[in-house]
Amino acid sequence: MEPPPPPRLITAVAVFSLAVLVPHTRAADAPSTLGVSANWSGYVATGAHFSGVAGSWTVPSARCLTSSRRATAAAFWVGLGGALRGSRKVEQVGTAYGCNADGSVTHFAWYELWPKPPVPLSMDVEPGDRMRGSVRLDGRTVTLVLVDATSGRRFARTMRVPLPDASSAEWIGEAPAVATGVGTELVPLTTFSRVTFSRATATANGRTAAIGDRAWTATRVKLGSARRPRVVPTALGADGRTFSLRWAGGAA
Repeated sequence: MEPPPPPRLITAVAVFSLAVLVPHTRAADAPSTLGVSANWSGYVATGAHFSGVAGSWTVPSARCLTSSRRATAAAFWVGLGGALRGSRKVEQVGTAYGCNADGSVTHFAWYELWPKPPVPLSMDVEPGDRMRGSVRLDGRTVTLVLVDATSGRRFARTMRVPLPDASSAEWIGEAPAVATGVGTELVPLTTFSRVTFSRATATANGRTAAIGDRAWTATRVKLGSARRPRVVPTALGADGRTFSLRWAGGAA
């Protein structure tokens, strides 16, 4: 298959010691057809014109190793667009954290309306915080909401977006990327405890339903390679709205 477009970049805003951090990059392979990605793990819904996506997750504890010579990072988000080959827009909101080589860690929240750069939010998030994110489209208007149910903090913003991408809905854990002097590269994924997405729904044609609804095709996406997946989403729960991300081969 043809290689994907290059990852997108975010200018650092004193949230991570690396020069540039990308909370979101396009899946390295079209997950709706392969079910494997170099940097995504979770679920992708396709086959409908989506107007909304929502989901809840708990901010995991980062396992930062002081002996590591490299920084690591992880991001968790819900969004619309960006999954299919040829997609050129993404609307998403989520949380992320970065582990520096000295073992320190920074947690933060962000949103992105690519091709505009991602925007860090002035919302403090901590491990164990229960988050609820949603993205809604109404024509060319997008509404992003991120709620920290633990602290009571809330972010909401409505903006105009030229030709937003409504071809997919996603619930994702991701290995971000950094800019280097010669291009971009994926950051090693921070080891995390199992992360569970719940109350995960998508909206299309005026109807809101679970990830596993028959109105669209839901694909389980593994992070890594077909032979050696590193992060694997579980099967959907009985309600079709719940799954967990786990490290392949056992707990982190």
